[in-house]
Amino acid sequence: MVVKFSRVSVWGADDLMIVATFCFLIAFVPLNANAGKNGAGQDMWSLTVDQITEYFKASGCFPVHDAISNTNQNFYITQALYYSTIAFLKASILFMYLRIFPGERFRVVLWGTQAFNLAIGVTFLLLGIFQCRPIHLAWTAWRRDSESLGTCMDVVIIAMVYSAIQVGLDIWMLILPLAQILGLNMKWSKKFGLMFMFSLGLFLTAASTIRLKHLVDYHQGTHNFTVGSLQIAIWSDIELCVGVFTACIPTTRQFFRVFIFGRPDGSASLHSEHIHARSLEGSPKRSTRQAAEAVDEPSPHTP
Repeated sequence: MVVKFSRVSVWGADDLMIVATFCFLIAFVPLNANAGKNGAGQDMWSLTVDQITEYFKASGCFPVHDAISNTNQNFYITQALYYSTIAFLKASILFMYLRIFPGERFRVVLWGTQAFNLAIGVTFLLLGIFQCRPIHLAWTAWRRDSESLGTCMDVVIIAMVYSAIQVGLDIWMLILPLAQILGLNMKWSKKFGLMFMFSLGLFLTAASTIRLKHLVDYHQGTHNFTVGSLQIAIWSDIELCVGVFTACIPTTRQFFRVFIFGRPDGSASLHSEHIHARSLEGSPKRSTRQAAEAVDEPSPHTP
């Protein structure tokens, strides 16, 4: 935010997406933390009725009675926030790629990936919201009373499928910039530096993979929901926070170069529409080289 408001680099769609991501994250993390107050990590049957209901409603893990479904857990409020946060996070990273890399064919691939990310986000968000009929079964089914009649989808399977898709998308989004950087006409030392910066996205992939493993373990095992879902909640927090950090790495680089090390030439406008405009008149190789130069190009606001 300091980099943007100080006009070191201009605002773009990627910045708007990351701001939206952060807003969802601000809502997600406290809800997960509040789960501790309502029994996360504790024996479910040692809690009060109100604690259990609030835990299922807000923290994100809801059991469904076997008479209703074979589902071991449901996700509701935090699930909706999780899906939204991930979708906006990936959109931010892809918009950043669109502003860095001007090659026309590569941009078509990026827009296709952006459309896929949007479709996956909307689809799984709707599945999460309408997982039960009626909806309130998501947090009342555990009571096994007359109000707990209805049907629920096996949303733990849905969550596992979603996580697997996201791990695959993470890997794909790592390959995209690295493939472009390998073709740049520049010194290997600088090329390696750029590859290292984008490769930090591996931390997000690792966090997503660990969360998926805990989902699989949970699906195979426990019926003590408040205990069994704790690791999933923890790794959900880690995954989203690491994701936001990863998406902000290029701007963080600008911040350190300009405000910490005092190098005005480090204003590094990653958001370079003018580079894209010029590249349309040149060859693909020249366009890619210009994209590389944009990483270290002085901002129009730099004297």
